[in-house]
Amino acid sequence: MAGSSRPTEGFLNGKIFLGVVVLHLAGLGFDWHNPVMDFTSALPSSRFKELHAPSPVDYLLVVSVLLLVGFGLVMVYSTTGIVSQEKMGDSLFYAKRQLVSTVLGGIFMITCMQVPLGFLRKIAPYLLAVSLFLLLLPLTPGIADRAGGAS
Repeated sequence: MAGSSRPTEGFLNGKIFLGVVVLHLAGLGFDWHNPVMDFTSALPSSRFKELHAPSPVDYLLVVSVLLLVGFGLVMVYSTTGIVSQEKMGDSLFYAKRQLVSTVLGGIFMITCMQVPLGFLRKIAPYLLAVSLFLLLLPLTPGIADRAGGAS
């Protein structure tokens, strides 16, 4: 029989796997070492450290973010090009606005990267309180606005 005998067996295995992944990412899981996949033992430890020195920049993260931002800019242009040409006379109007916002966000990100981590940890509870307050503002009568039937 190709499938499992119980309909929930695959579902439960998926939930167990997800639980193990969450525990592992939280640092609460078991430390599992696979000697077959251990490629570091072939190199002398000093050479491995030299090849894998810690970098202040996570290049995989930077490339992923840049690809997503670029994809977002293309999507803004492709969805608003015709409308902005008809209304504003420039097919790139909304794409230019999005690009300006992207550049300002990048400058803000680079500025925030200069803030020491200890300081951020110290003010994190206050930032959480401010975030929760700002989340409640749209629910306050008189502040929120109705537009297009949405409230």
